[in-house]
Amino acid sequence: MLEFTRPILSLLIGLVLAVYGVVHVVMRFPAPSVFEAFIVNLPHVMAVLLFMIGIAAVIGGLIMLSTGVRGLRGRFREIRQAYGRPTVKPRQYEEDPDGWYGSN
Repeated sequence: MLEFTRPILSLLIGLVLAVYGVVHVVMRFPAPSVFEAFIVNLPHVMAVLLFMIGIAAVIGGLIMLSTGVRGLRGRFREIRQAYGRPTVKPRQYEEDPDGWYGSN
């Protein structure tokens, strides 16, 4: 039943949001002085937006750098295990006549 009602609910919610948006835009349309003030302040707004994009780029770059290094470290470990010598040698036990320490 839920699989049938989910698309209908989605359609109704979308229709309600679209009607609300149109009514809100028509009823609360700003005066031309607001647009003029926005145009005057547009260079400041663009400077702030470019600064925020720069901060997001730094954060994204650091995240990608850390995940890339982690991935490379894992790949190098796989290559060493596949083609190289083992990184950790197994422990060698001395032969004990009583068999207490293990045997090889």
